[in-house]
Order: sequence, then structure tokens, then C-alpha cells
Amino acid sequence: ISKTSDLYQILCNLDVEATQDEADVLFRYLDEDGDGLLDFEDFLPWYLDAAAAATAVAESFQSLLVGRRTIEEFDRTPVSNDVLIRAVQCALAAPNRSCSEPWRFIHVGPQTVARFA
Repeated sequence: ISKTSDLYQILCNLDVEATQDEADVLFRYLDEDGDGLLDFEDFLPWYLDAAAAATAVAESFQSLLVGRRTIEEFDRTPVSNDVLIRAVQCALAAPNRSCSEPWRFIHVGPQTVARFA
């Protein structure tokens, strides 16, 4: 690999999400001897580490999905509006058998929480 644009194309072909700027930085990082060339031995260890990290994230996410549970006991821990908005966004993006189980969200204040906690 002699150009950062070549590295960028390789990353795209491997479904690695990266911008051209990120490919430029990666090229300079992997080109340890500074000769402007990357060979397979320069690239492979980085790619294997990146693939292992992506696999670990995917397995962690799968474990989270499989292990999720409905919570019916509540505490008084405050939840920020940013967290609530992100939760609603994730819920709306989640699969739902032809909308046969519609989502319902209720945002309650501290007085209501105090009555149920």
C-alpha cells in the first residue's frame, strides 16, 4: 500500500467505517519505518486487533439484548432528560412485530416517584 487512498479503499472493502482523514492518520501510524509504504505485515496486526475489538463489542451488545429484563421495582435515582431521549430513540429503532406491541413512555416527576418508590 503506497497511498492513503489505497488504505481507505481497503478499509471500505473490509466494511471498516472510516473517513479519508482517519485513513491518513492510520497510514502514518502503521508506517512505523516512515518509508511511505505499508505491507501486509504492517496492516494485519492492527486489523486483527480491530476485528477482535469489534467482535467483543458485538458480543457484549448481544448479551445485553438477550439478558434484558422488565423492571417492576423502581428507586429514586434521577434520570437526565438526555438519557430519557436516548432511551426513546433506541426503543423507536427496535424491532416490533408490525407494531403489535406499541411503546408507551411516561415521564414522571419526583413527587410521583416518591409515592411509588
